[in-house]
Amino acid sequence: MSVQNPPGEEPEGARPPVVDPEGVAETSSDETPPVAEGHSVADQDQAADPVRAAGGAMGDEVHLADALDRSRVRRAPRYRGFAVAGGLLGLILAAVFTPFAAETEYLDHGGLFVLLTALLVPVGILMACIVAALLDRRSR
Repeated sequence: MSVQNPPGEEPEGARPPVVDPEGVAETSSDETPPVAEGHSVADQDQAADPVRAAGGAMGDEVHLADALDRSRVRRAPRYRGFAVAGGLLGLILAAVFTPFAAETEYLDHGGLFVLLTALLVPVGILMACIVAALLDRRSR
């Protein structure tokens, strides 16, 4: 069992002793644990490192910026941005064309706007994505 000093009497930098689960032996946390008979310290280090224990080897550390060849990085268009722009263009076209259309007995201006929006927004998204794909193909 460990003896604790009062709060003001502990020397600076000292760590409290570690008690083993059975309470038999006390060791300081700065001490290395004993090595079992028939094993070396290298065996114990290998068991603590899962990569080496699995038979692997640690590779050299390489900074990603040093390994990256910037001349081979290809910039691709952002399809989401093109799709949003195409959808907004379809919405704007529906808003522009609605007042110029004549009302019918089946559709007033509100219904016509909804119909034009339902048709022009997907067409705008499709056309914008085709433009993005063509730009992507051209950048290769």
